[in-house]
Amino acid sequence: MKNNIITSVKKRLYSPDLEGHRSCIEKKKSILLSIFFFLLIVIMVFFILLGIFLGDYSYTVIDISVLAFFVFLYFLFRIKKQLVLTSHIFVYILCSFALFYLITGGVNNTGLIFIVLLPIPVIMLMGRRSGVLVLSVFFIISLVILSVSQDASWCAIYRFDYSLRIFISFVIITILAYLNESVFDILYTRLQNTADSLHKSREDYKTLSMNREKFLSIISHDLKNQSAGFYSATDLLKNHYHEMEEKDRSELIEMLWENSQKNVQLLQGLLKWSMLKSNTFPYNPVPVKLEKVYREVIELFDLEIEKKNISVFLKIKSNSEVFADYYMLNAIMRNLLSNAVRYTGNNGEIRIISEEKGDFMNIEVRDNGSGIDPLTLESLRTSVPVRSGNEEGSGIGLILVREFVECNKGKLIIDTQLKKGTCISFTVPLVE
Repeated sequence: MKNNIITSVKKRLYSPDLEGHRSCIEKKKSILLSIFFFLLIVIMVFFILLGIFLGDYSYTVIDISVLAFFVFLYFLFRIKKQLVLTSHIFVYILCSFALFYLITGGVNNTGLIFIVLLPIPVIMLMGRRSGVLVLSVFFIISLVILSVSQDASWCAIYRFDYSLRIFISFVIITILAYLNESVFDILYTRLQNTADSLHKSREDYKTLSMNREKFLSIISHDLKNQSAGFYSATDLLKNHYHEMEEKDRSELIEMLWENSQKNVQLLQGLLKWSMLKSNTFPYNPVPVKLEKVYREVIELFDLEIEKKNISVFLKIKSNSEVFADYYMLNAIMRNLLSNAVRYTGNNGEIRIISEEKGDFMNIEVRDNGSGIDPLTLESLRTSVPVRSGNEEGSGIGLILVREFVECNKGKLIIDTQLKKGTCISFTVPLVE
């Protein structure tokens, strides 16, 4: 029976409704408030029994009234779960009760001792600043009332040496309670930072895991289709090479070359994406001349640009320099120009424009091609390719572009309209 009672009390004290509170501070206050309620009820019962034993029934009636109020407040706290309101009411009523006992002396002049433990619940429930403020107001009011009413018959009289010892104890306990809250705030801040970091790491891991599965699924699908096409073409060449005309053989070899190129691009894109997500991709920013990057990239697509008769316009300053990773900047321009050339029709137009804006260079690649469909745009927000029925390729190019731009402390903006064209702009820091 005794063990059951002890277990029940422990459950009430140490297992309040913590799920109803969000922060660690609120949960701490909920536990402390339950403990203070329990201790105060025990103390009040002791004072009631002491008053009955000494025959001081006036204080006994007051103690019973205060006990009934605190019991009512406790059940209000448990049922209504108003932590802040209940904590403030608890502190104010406790201070008022302590003030009454201090002035009147309490049962057998024990009122002065009662205030010694007051700083602990006040500071722990109200916080450091608010708690010290409440205690300061309490102390000032006590001094004023005791000074004004010292000649009244109902006002308690204490010896100076006894009052001084109680006052010193009051100050020491106030300082200890204040320091305790300070230490808790430091530990709580570190604990909260650790918890936030762990939560972010968990969410990042879940997102990365899902993205990798989806990403690998799409890449595997593309490689499977292209490998199957590659196998069919090579099988046809092996078994029917002498039966085919020279023109058909040339077209088949050209198709094999294009297929192999796409496979290499897919594998390279997968490797780059994996390195970026695992933070192993090298980032070495250096001063880079934009014109050099433009010229190198455009040369890669000269044949295709000439084949489709695409007009390319450059608007750049010959001495423009940015502070970026050369390989990443080259890859960004290569991907953007590759997409522009691919989706721009015969006799189309591509414009490459750079313009300084504050501490950044804004670089724009504009075409009048077929535009980007909504699913591909959605993939940029999730960092995972999203396949659509009309989309060519894996969709990894623009994702790598966004990753490279953000790695170089820039921003990527896409403005596109289906069948009207696309304008992709990004920023990179200028050389200081």
